[in-house]
Amino acid sequence: MKKKVPIVAFLSGTMLLFFLMLILFFIYGSIGSMQGWPPLNLSLFNEMTIFKSIVSENGSFQLAFGPGILLISLAGGMLNALLALWLNPK
Repeated sequence: MKKKVPIVAFLSGTMLLFFLMLILFFIYGSIGSMQGWPPLNLSLFNEMTIFKSIVSENGSFQLAFGPGILLISLAGGMLNALLALWLNPK
């Protein structure tokens, strides 16, 4: 049973973090365009885009997701798997 714990923790942590970031970035883009918030440009090391929102003058918005969102999700899944191993030492 011990061998399944890190795999399940890695997959569930990766998928949960990925979908949470997608939902939260979409909410930021849609509410931010209505409220007049500034566009957001998140990137890793100034090269790999995580999220980018573009708000045009007529009020419409565009969202762009880059490969950085996948790397952040994988890192979160790895952290979740390591914590699962540490908390379940059987």
